[in-house]
Amino acid sequence: LGKHGAEVPDEAAGEDLPPAPELTDAEAEAALRAILGDDVSEFEAGLVEEVGELDEAGKSNLLALIQNLSVFQKIKLARTGNKEARALLVRETNKIVAAAVIRSPKVTENEVLAFAKSRNVSDEVLRLIAMNRDWTKSYPLKLALAANPKCPTPVAMKFTNHLHEKDLMGLMKSKDVPSAI
Repeated sequence: LGKHGAEVPDEAAGEDLPPAPELTDAEAEAALRAILGDDVSEFEAGLVEEVGELDEAGKSNLLALIQNLSVFQKIKLARTGNKEARALLVRETNKIVAAAVIRSPKVTENEVLAFAKSRNVSDEVLRLIAMNRDWTKSYPLKLALAANPKCPTPVAMKFTNHLHEKDLMGLMKSKDVPSAI
């Protein structure tokens, strides 16, 4: 159903969402159908209706929408959602949902760097970030992982070998970093 209660064909249901820059609408719908199977129209219509009501200050509405989703729907949203949805879902207490955000094909290096700096993410997310060789080529990411108190100690220790002396001195003086590091 559309915004005014009228039935909307499946092709028109995706037109209310802003198009992703790297995918056409047809490609996005095909990917969504591949993930969701036959229940695409019900899930898509619900998201379109809720997301269509969002305004600039719509993060609270998005947060309310996410809180009402099931774990399976949160995983789907983590894979297909926008940057704001991923930023909220990565802090989810369910590690499967948070891991789905990191494994999303839409996640960017800047988002990963922000996740690595964040103290609100689980250690599992930090471990997944550290395991990705493409991301750990970045010096700021290595520093962020080493400085994050939630990062598992063996993972953080691995990155301290690659830090500059100035950054190591900063880690030594920091009260947030575990003493083993």
